[in-house]
Amino acid sequence: MNELSIIITFRNEGEEVEFTLQEIKRTAGENVDIILINDASEDGYDYKTIAKKYAHVKYIENLQRQGCAASREIGVRECCTPNLFIIDAHMRFYDNQWWTKITEAIKNDSRAIYCCRCATWDYETKQEQKMIPPAYAAYMNLAAEDACKILDVHWITKDLSPKEKIVDVPCVLGACYATSTSYWNYLRGLEGLRLYSYDETFLSLKVWLEGGKCKLLKDVIIGHLFRHKFPYQILNNEFHYNRLFIASTLLPEEYKQKIVKGIRSKTDCISFAKLKKLLNEHEKEIKELKEYYQSIFTVKFEKFVEFNTSITSKCSQN
Repeated sequence: MNELSIIITFRNEGEEVEFTLQEIKRTAGENVDIILINDASEDGYDYKTIAKKYAHVKYIENLQRQGCAASREIGVRECCTPNLFIIDAHMRFYDNQWWTKITEAIKNDSRAIYCCRCATWDYETKQEQKMIPPAYAAYMNLAAEDACKILDVHWITKDLSPKEKIVDVPCVLGACYATSTSYWNYLRGLEGLRLYSYDETFLSLKVWLEGGKCKLLKDVIIGHLFRHKFPYQILNNEFHYNRLFIASTLLPEEYKQKIVKGIRSKTDCISFAKLKKLLNEHEKEIKELKEYYQSIFTVKFEKFVEFNTSITSKCSQN
C-alpha cells in the first residue's frame, strides 16, 4: 500500500487536470494514490475518461457545487493512506523525490502540517516566472488597519533561516500542503468553511493553537500556475462568511468584533443581513466546533500572535 494520497479538487480546469496528473506520474510514478474531486464542473470536459487512463486514481464527481473546502473533505474521507497531500489541479513538479521527502517529514513529526516552496508559473503562458524566486510559505496580517484584511496572508519572500532545511512558519500557502490523515481528522480539517477562501489560514491557525507546528520543506519546490481570473464565479460574501466563521470559532472576541465591524463597513445592509442570517443558520455547528477546539487547543492565541509578529518583522527588514 502507498503511504501518500494526493487530493486534487477542481472546477472547470480543463486540460490542466491531465497535465497535473502527468506531472505526478512523471515524478512519483505509482508510489502515490490520487483522489480527484470534480466539484460540479460545467465546462463539458470529460474528466472521468481522463482519470481512467491512469492507475491509482480515484475519480469523484459532485453533482452540485460543494466548494473547495468541502470537496477536500470528501477527498480525505476517501483517503486510504496514512498521509495526505492537498494540491490544486494546476501544478508542476521538479524532481522525483518530493513525495519521499514529504512522507519522511510526516513520519518525523505527525503533529505538523508541511508545505513546499511555491514557484510561480503563469497560467496563460504555462511558463515559470523565473524572475520571481519560489516563496517560503506565508505569514498572517493580524494587525491590519483595514479590519477586512485581518487574516489575509502574505508570502515570505526570503530565507529567514538559511542553515535549516525544515523551518517553522506561521501559515502554509501555495495549495500544496501535507500532513498525516489522522492529524487532519483530529483537527477536523476544513469542516465548516463554505465554497472558497481561507482554507490554509483556518488550518494553520488550528495547528498552532492545538500545539502542533506549520513547517516549510525548503528543499521541495512545486510550481503553481497562477490565474488572471477564476474559471467560476467568486462572490465577496464567500470570503466574508469564511472570515466571520474563523473569527467565531478560533479568534478572541476583540478580533472577532474588529472583523465584524470591518465587514459591516464594506457591505450594504442587505448583504450584511444575509451574512448574519447564514451564520445564525449554522449557529449550532459553530458552537459545537468551538467547544471541540477549546477541548483540544493547548496554546493561547497570543503566543501565535507573538510568533507571527516576529516573522512579519523579519520580512519587513531590508
